[in-house]
Amino acid sequence: MTVMRRRGVLGASVAALAVAAATAITLTAWPSAQASPPTAAAKVSRTRQPSEVTTNSRIARNPGRSFLPPIRCRQSETPLGYMGVVRPGQVAAARAELGSALLTQVSDNATGQVLDFSWVPGGTVHFSRWLPVYPQSRQPRLLSCNYLLADKPADQPIMDAAIGAVVRAGYFKSAISVRSQLQIVLVSDDPAARGSLIVTLMFTGPVHPVTAPKGVKVGPHPPLHVLVSYTVLEQEAGAKVTGIARGGF
Repeated sequence: MTVMRRRGVLGASVAALAVAAATAITLTAWPSAQASPPTAAAKVSRTRQPSEVTTNSRIARNPGRSFLPPIRCRQSETPLGYMGVVRPGQVAAARAELGSALLTQVSDNATGQVLDFSWVPGGTVHFSRWLPVYPQSRQPRLLSCNYLLADKPADQPIMDAAIGAVVRAGYFKSAISVRSQLQIVLVSDDPAARGSLIVTLMFTGPVHPVTAPKGVKVGPHPPLHVLVSYTVLEQEAGAKVTGIARGGF
């Protein structure tokens, strides 16, 4: 495992890498402009076919994009996390209830709902319901096993709209800057609103220090990076953006 999330979900991966390094398991150098490692191998349930691996290997030669190892796709898919629908007037209280478990909070301009994202469901005092969010859409035309959705034309306007949204929000200077750093794009069905989608843009973040278990010496290895995510809500029809926030799954 070569990528860490900011919160403790993949905490065991550092120890696993340290053990691997200590036992002389060779780690591949991953191609990218900054020699960044593969990202999010444990957080997305996907399995690529060989042709898809080849496709993404070619994509990996582009600046800022890393080749990611095969993981399950379309098989035994588990939720990325959960989305809580905040009760009216309870926005601040909902944030306080989740505390450090809150990944991001997004307002949906189309429905008027405020949505909180978390790895696990929260309580029901300030939330009307909690719903699972899956890494892939259930719609065949949008379901892609390619981390940059290169094999699904229907995903392209959705991805383009999300990229434009993070630029307009001031998170990035240009679409070129976004594309040069983009690692993974997920298009998920919004379980709280029919016809709405959740687009998660993931970028390589800061290097995470490796902490080895007691008695284990860390050998040479690629740098470990956290992932930085941005969440964009869109209406499927016309790829109209209805909400955006920094953070997410």
